Amino acid sequence: MADMDRYSLKRGLADIFNTGKLADFTIVCGPERFKVHKLIISLQSQYFDTLCNSGRYRDGHTGVVTLTSILQSVDPDDYTSWDDPETIKHMVYYFYHTDYQIDKPNITQMSPSPRKSKRVKTSHARPTRRRILFEEEDDDDDDDDDEPEQSPLPSHDAVIHAKVFAAAVKYGVPGLKTLAALKFAKVVFEQWNDDNFAQIVQFVFSTTAADVKDLREIVIKALLDHTAILSQPDIKAVLAAHADLMYSLILATTSSPKPSSPKSWFQDSPFDDRSSTCSCRYPECMTCLRQY
Repeated sequence: MADMDRYSLKRGLADIFNTGKLADFTIVCGPERFKVHKLIISLQSQYFDTLCNSGRYRDGHTGVVTLTSILQSVDPDDYTSWDDPETIKHMVYYFYHTDYQIDKPNITQMSPSPRKSKRVKTSHARPTRRRILFEEEDDDDDDDDDEPEQSPLPSHDAVIHAKVFAAAVKYGVPGLKTLAALKFAKVVFEQWNDDNFAQIVQFVFSTTAADVKDLREIVIKALLDHTAILSQPDIKAVLAAHADLMYSLILATTSSPKPSSPKSWFQDSPFDDRSSTCSCRYPECMTCLRQY
């Protein structure tokens, strides 16, 4: 009976996600408009709970919040001032499915040269006046170009998970934060020798605050477990651009033992082979609901 009730709940959430039935709030980011439910997003996000229920913000009354998109004219280095529409899509999907999926592997995109990152001023998502005041949609974006705008961000799978992680931190979604870190770790520990690994390291240390260590520690473990890649020119360039990364590596090699095997990071996680035999690697299959 409990399994049937859980299945019915999941089916119900998926149904209102797909149909927008009884939706009472809209999240706008670039070309994307997401019809959502205040109750569902407020229960999972500190940001949206404050926005919708405090009574202090206009967006909570109008029922629409517009998030500044990277596709607009913004400073791409100021990671706190904009959002990636695809990342917001993953976050909204998570609200209704407790998971998110990348449609297909996307390994190569632009590879930005390493630059000094701007410090992310806060690791907690709280509505600010600039971010939450209602913004009119830009009617000047005509259909002159038949092809959809592409995000200028790199799109390696690990980077996608890092973007989802950053959004989870920003909007106070702890469950999504944990899930994105697990997915990120799985990709990094399996693809540390990928040609785009330097791009992944660069992105993580450019977009996460120093006190949000989850992804940073995963990257550092991967680098220390495979020290040969530290001599690669692109990795050297990233190290030169991020003194905090260099310091962390020096500290780890001089004052503490080498981190444990990456496999230990997955212990008791959804990706631990010992806790699941289903191909989806979850203790409970997200498709058939079978438990392991």
